Amino acid sequence: MASNATPEPDSETSSNSTSPNSATRLFKDLESGPAQHEHVVLIVRGMTCSGCEQKLKTAIDAIPSVANVRTNLIRSRAEFDIDLKHVSVEEALAHLRRMTPYGFRAINPEHKRFLDVVVENAAAMANKPPPEGVKYMERLNDKTVRIYFKPGAKVRDALEEILPADLELAPPEPDYSIEDGREQVRMEGIVFAITLVLTIPVLVFAWTPVKGPRLAYQAISLALATLVQAIATYHLYPDTFKSLFRTRVVEMELLIALSTTAAYVFSVVAFAYLAKGQPLSIDSFFETSTLLTTLIMFGRYIQQLARQKATEAISMRSLQPEKALLVDGQNREHTREIDARLLQEGDVFRMPPHAAIVTDGKVVYGGSVVDESMVTGETNPVAKGIHSSVVAGSVNLDGSLDIAVTRPPWNNTVSAIAQMIDEADMAKSPAQKLADNVATYFVPLILSITAIVFVTWMLVGTEFQDKSNGEAAVQATTYAIATLIVSCPCAISLAVPMVVAIASGVAAKHGVIFRASVTIEQARKVTHVVFDKTGTLTEGRMKVVAHLSHATRPDLLVRARAFHSFANIKKDGSGRMEVTFEVLTPLISSQLPPFNPADENKFLLELCANVSHPVAAAVHKYLAQAPATSQSNVALSSKKEHLGQGIEGVSADGLLTIRAGDPRWLGIDSLPTTLELAQNGYSLFGYTFNGELHGLIGLEDDFRTEAHDVAKKLSESGICVSIISGDHEAAVQQVARQLPIPAENVHARLTPEDKLEFIRRLQTEDNDFVLFCGDGTNDAAALATADIGVHMQGGTDVARSAAHVVLMRPDLRGVLTVLQLSKSAYVKMIINFIWSFVYNVFAVALAAGAFSALHGVRIPPAYAGLGELVSVLPVVGIAFLLKLEKFGRV
Repeated sequence: MASNATPEPDSETSSNSTSPNSATRLFKDLESGPAQHEHVVLIVRGMTCSGCEQKLKTAIDAIPSVANVRTNLIRSRAEFDIDLKHVSVEEALAHLRRMTPYGFRAINPEHKRFLDVVVENAAAMANKPPPEGVKYMERLNDKTVRIYFKPGAKVRDALEEILPADLELAPPEPDYSIEDGREQVRMEGIVFAITLVLTIPVLVFAWTPVKGPRLAYQAISLALATLVQAIATYHLYPDTFKSLFRTRVVEMELLIALSTTAAYVFSVVAFAYLAKGQPLSIDSFFETSTLLTTLIMFGRYIQQLARQKATEAISMRSLQPEKALLVDGQNREHTREIDARLLQEGDVFRMPPHAAIVTDGKVVYGGSVVDESMVTGETNPVAKGIHSSVVAGSVNLDGSLDIAVTRPPWNNTVSAIAQMIDEADMAKSPAQKLADNVATYFVPLILSITAIVFVTWMLVGTEFQDKSNGEAAVQATTYAIATLIVSCPCAISLAVPMVVAIASGVAAKHGVIFRASVTIEQARKVTHVVFDKTGTLTEGRMKVVAHLSHATRPDLLVRARAFHSFANIKKDGSGRMEVTFEVLTPLISSQLPPFNPADENKFLLELCANVSHPVAAAVHKYLAQAPATSQSNVALSSKKEHLGQGIEGVSADGLLTIRAGDPRWLGIDSLPTTLELAQNGYSLFGYTFNGELHGLIGLEDDFRTEAHDVAKKLSESGICVSIISGDHEAAVQQVARQLPIPAENVHARLTPEDKLEFIRRLQTEDNDFVLFCGDGTNDAAALATADIGVHMQGGTDVARSAAHVVLMRPDLRGVLTVLQLSKSAYVKMIINFIWSFVYNVFAVALAAGAFSALHGVRIPPAYAGLGELVSVLPVVGIAFLLKLEKFGRV
């Protein structure tokens, strides 16, 4: 997710002025050849408004071969792809430092696994041949070497081949977006504090009667005002220069530089006239220039603090513990503390009570209750015992747990959530793009208005108020300065991203992860919600309740698509199946080579192994528990999954072709036995050997308890609800009967292609905005095609990658959270836009003197610096209101 460039300190590189059009001349002409793409992620220090973001994007776009540029003001982050055949990462960073005033830190990609190890001689270690599982090693400094690992490598085993068992890892890289943000807040706070201390004496001299010559106090004020100007604006002038002449962007920094400079210069001119004994009508202006600058610094400090709080509110990486207790594989009574980053699949670690769980895994010993609220949003503690799954970042409450690692720390749930939040924040929604476009034209518009205000008041002063040219200029200057600084594009540029950032964090706390910010804005438009059945409306923990097998009932054997039979199927008091076959023809067994009928379950067990579909997984579990099949001694030479249909395999000797799955795919869906079994509402799983039916398995799944209330809430909200499934009509209808869903909205026997076509038909023919909720690989196409694809926790990675939203806990109320949060966030975006517009129109009119006829109502220049604070704080406060709301209620 980022470049492998070594982090460089923030620095300014002096050079001659360079335009974007000539930027390509900055880079050496590397040899041509196949593209070598590198994804670069930068933490950017110094961005304060959308103009800064636009300036950065302009500079990045000038880099040769750059693509997929994304920037984020709230996260102070930029991402882009470059072709290393045309420009290196180091050259790209040098170009950005030359073109912009910002500090840059390249951070390492999370998809590149690496560890920083402390050694005696880093150079010697880096030159060693890499051991098994290591890609390469590079020296960071004299005592630290960075080691990159291959996919699937066991990091601790690889390190212990070249280092002692008590190896020392360097401290983990911090979350630089947070660390640099805190540093920026600290610097803004220091600047504000210094300017405040220097401003107070100036205000005292101006507003209170003091003894002694007035000129002496004015001289002291001049010195203090000069210090304020120098400290507060030392970076504004070079920043403004680069914006105007290198990236051709006019931004908020220009307004601040012009207004503070104008106020200061006017103060100096007034002092000069006072020293000559010819005081102007306003002979003291230092309190105005210093107070204006100090209030601007205060507003910038508060804005930076608010952005930092928003960034920290959505950070998930702080949930990752740093240490782990590794259980000895030979003696579970013995443990040793290791760095959590050294955990690998197959390890067992111990979690004492009241500690955050280090990484994802399964409990192998002990029992406890776990608080998963920080990760999944589940408010009630969850009981955990042997075979229970646990997730990183959740808190073990009262018992001790031994946990086998299933996902190492670099790839666990916390890392995945953090990655998805980062991705969501980097994408720009249409509303955010609109806000950025408006903010781009804002500063030139204000400059034009300021010029008009100055000319207007010059004319008013000289033509209508009988003022001298000097007096009119003084009056016009005060109005112009106030107009220049009271306006604030920051409120406009923060209206959407502040809401998006807070909404992402609030959603994560509710167990919902938006993978793109546009989804937060658009989910409110949903008019039709479509649910998959298995694993979505049901628990996805299927269990076998009926098994008709040729091994136990030889009369079951029929040729697929060549049968005529009739069967009576009844349930006894315990719910078991009783089957009586009255007619069954023809009986064809000549197609099979001789083999032990008892082996058919072993072949079926082997066929279903490592298949993620819940039906096949349930069948595998059922067969594995049977003593006769738990030790399989058969083998398959090949196995292939047919998406949404079944599995096909060939025996090692090539004599048997085994197919298992959907009865329709097997060609046995019209068999009376199949029809009768389906009428009980079971999900059916058949299997054939060389085209001859050898068995039918009926399965049941528990209905999700919250599904009825969720479907009812959706219907009451005017949203149409449908069910689609590849299962039999009877099985789907049995689930639908428990929901307030009309029969015409229930669709069974759908292949993955049928599901996709159904979603498209709703979008085109019915003009619906469709949300589809599914969990399986066979749902992936429909998830990607739906306007909003929602992936249910517990589903496959393929489905998750295709979805727009991921539910981190298997609870359908997450769908309500998506819709409710989207509506609330959108309302707050609109309120922020309205506030930004109303504030700027009213404040500019007030500062320009439009209401001066009403008893002289206006904004004095000294207080115009509060404009940024007054305009931005409501935007931030409105966004933070999302943290007070509850979502997902039925």
